[in-house]
Amino acid sequence: MIARFTGGILGALAFSVSILMGLWARNPVNLVLSRAVWALCVFSIIGLLVGGVAQRVVDDYARRRREELTPSESVDPTPAPEKAPAK
Repeated sequence: MIARFTGGILGALAFSVSILMGLWARNPVNLVLSRAVWALCVFSIIGLLVGGVAQRVVDDYARRRREELTPSESVDPTPAPEKAPAK
């Protein structure tokens, strides 16, 4: 989920920046659009890779945190039996 979101955001950002910069430089529209589409593709792939790494980090942290919070199997969770009172 994080990977797709990151890829989409980075791709859209690269596309819009390429469009704005190309039009600001007064380049022809077909050149601006072709460069913007290339930027969209490249940055979507980069975003997918970065998002995939981020997802693995989050999953690993959650797994480790879960292991810390759950009791160990070697510890007996039942209380020790009480001794009978001495007479």
